[in-house]
Amino acid sequence: MIITLVSVVLGGVLGGVARYFISGFVARRVGETFPWGTLFINVSGAFLIGIFGALAEDRASILASPDPWLFAVTGFLGCYTTVSSFSLQTLALARDGEGGDGIDHSKVQQGFDIAPVPLDLTGKNRDLVGMGSYIVNANGGCLECHTNPPYLPGGDPFLGQPKKVNTDCYLTGGMQFGPFTSRNLTPENGLPEGHTFAEFVTIMRTGKDFDLKHPQISPLLQVMPWPVFQNLTDRDLQAIYEYLSAIPAPKPGANCTIVK
Repeated sequence: MIITLVSVVLGGVLGGVARYFISGFVARRVGETFPWGTLFINVSGAFLIGIFGALAEDRASILASPDPWLFAVTGFLGCYTTVSSFSLQTLALARDGEGGDGIDHSKVQQGFDIAPVPLDLTGKNRDLVGMGSYIVNANGGCLECHTNPPYLPGGDPFLGQPKKVNTDCYLTGGMQFGPFTSRNLTPENGLPEGHTFAEFVTIMRTGKDFDLKHPQISPLLQVMPWPVFQNLTDRDLQAIYEYLSAIPAPKPGANCTIVK
């Protein structure tokens, strides 16, 4: 702990001194009509964090160890320039496939790639729609329970056939599970299953059945794995809701079993 603190403090002292002298030197040589010294400090700091970050990837490098990293990056560059710290966070996000908004854009793109139906993005957050598609179609398994039948004839992957989703009835419900029938999740008056976002969150968090389809059994939804979905983050639920708002409602005349 002492070595760690000393590393940060020593690096900070040297970084602050370096910023003072270098920034002043550049300003005196180039002029002070524009903050050239500050610009040089920020650009050079961002460049150095890239160099240090690349070196840290090599486990044999001294920067792969915690204390040298704390001295060079947290201490020295932290006081040398705040832009270098921003660059470090951007580098970390880029490695994780995320942008500055905290969204994993690789999953957003995957969500659009696997969406089986055209999406209406009018007035919607594109990133949330893509992330919602990823959750619904890659993680949630919503298709198999809320589309009847899930696949077209000759397109059932469980029979070794090339997958062909039943897009006409996508998420319109109608799958039978004993006395329970899955609900239609497509937009009604622009809202998924006609529910507001607050109602949707209540359903996903508590299993409340606003339609009370089976009051003799329970006021809560049965079969639907809401005890699992309740563990999703608020952002995940918002993404799912945004996606379900973007999918099309069933076309008139479509041969779908729709349960509201």
